[in-house]
Amino acid sequence: MSVIVVLKTLPYVERDADYLNASDYYPFLNALAKDFKATRVLEIGVRFGYSAVAFIYGNPVNLYVGVDNNSYDTTINYGSPLVPSLSKARVNLEYLNTIQPVEFTLLKKDTQNLLDLSFLGTTGFDFIHIDGDHSYEGTLTDIKNFWNVLALGGHMLVDDSLFIPAVNAACIKFSEIINEPCYNVKSLRGTWVFLKTQERSFPISTSIDERTRHAP
Repeated sequence: MSVIVVLKTLPYVERDADYLNASDYYPFLNALAKDFKATRVLEIGVRFGYSAVAFIYGNPVNLYVGVDNNSYDTTINYGSPLVPSLSKARVNLEYLNTIQPVEFTLLKKDTQNLLDLSFLGTTGFDFIHIDGDHSYEGTLTDIKNFWNVLALGGHMLVDDSLFIPAVNAACIKFSEIINEPCYNVKSLRGTWVFLKTQERSFPISTSIDERTRHAP
């Protein structure tokens, strides 16, 4: 089955969403995880778990950790009972487990107000997807904080750089700070990809900008 077919069979899914049907969105994410041989995936901003499924399906992922503040999509009914987004993501990932077993953990956490990263319980992710707070400051905060747990040789993806200008601006700023190989893929919503080739850590920071924007 193609990843789009798998996504459309999930228990919780917006079947006619433009991004769900686009050949250059979830299939693109699926191909990146395959090309980068992702095995340990961390995602900031889970929503219904669509991207999680795209990263895992048909790829060598053996650990997926998703972090979300779970503060949206709690009152929208897509043909299913009203339940929080992380619960929907859990049901979707449990469904994926019937097709392709994978160890997964979903954590409810506001990544804009962190003191440390110990809540992850593990480090050394080789594939990190940033898709949480979509303000400039919020995006940059997530990128810097979770760069600390990206393994050498690992890749960090930042979603929605075409969809939301503030996200693109944060990625440009980070590219200037980090001086690492990176490129901006003009897919449906736009994806920045950063490669980590040298050790560098950032102090764990919080965001004072409470204006958050979430996207699928």
